[in-house]
Amino acid sequence: MPWCPKCRAEYVEGVRTCSDCNYELVDVLPPRLKPVYDDPVLLVTVYNRIEADSIESMLMAHGIKTQERISISAIFGLVNSVVDIFVSSKNLAKAQQLLKTK
Repeated sequence: MPWCPKCRAEYVEGVRTCSDCNYELVDVLPPRLKPVYDDPVLLVTVYNRIEADSIESMLMAHGIKTQERISISAIFGLVNSVVDIFVSSKNLAKAQQLLKTK
């Protein structure tokens, strides 16, 4: 099965490009990157790539690095992704405040 190297979504044979990321699919996923920091804490869970990208861009604009964990499930042929966004524990309060004002 082909996979997206960015969001790690699995696709059926014959699909060549990720519909969310527009990345070319690969046959084997690369290993996950090392964590951005040693003390990640969960900031928020979102249910689509667009919202995750928006939050991560806003946090990066304020100097807060993010890390994500993507979970993918398929129910009745529909692929759903859940994105957990993590920040360093030292940036948690600032990130939470930024999300409230978003």
